[in-house]
Amino acid sequence: RKVDADQRLVTGWAGIITRTDGSRVVDFQGDMITIPVLEEAVHKAMRSGGIAAGEMHEADAGSVVEIMVVSKAKRDALGLGEGPEGLAVTMKIDSDSAWSRVKSGELRELSIGGSAQRVEAA
Repeated sequence: RKVDADQRLVTGWAGIITRTDGSRVVDFQGDMITIPVLEEAVHKAMRSGGIAAGEMHEADAGSVVEIMVVSKAKRDALGLGEGPEGLAVTMKIDSDSAWSRVKSGELRELSIGGSAQRVEAA
């Protein structure tokens, strides 16, 4: 969504849970996550030292310097209007090779990695 070339910052969505029209997003594994579960996971990760920025989920490319779980309630409270719900992040890219790939347009997306226990809906 936004690149600050002077500071090597990249800002965008790392995951969308609900589209602007209210429809739920199902990931490539067929899973869905709720805002409360995402908030809990993000809060736990931030309390235990933050989140690294990897290139293709592999090498350490930098760090996540800003993160916000964007819910409808937060959008309303902040006057952000309508939009998706999910995880917005800003990453500081320290790796020269990753930064070159960002600038060239080869790396155009952000995503999150993690693990969770799958719970079947009741």
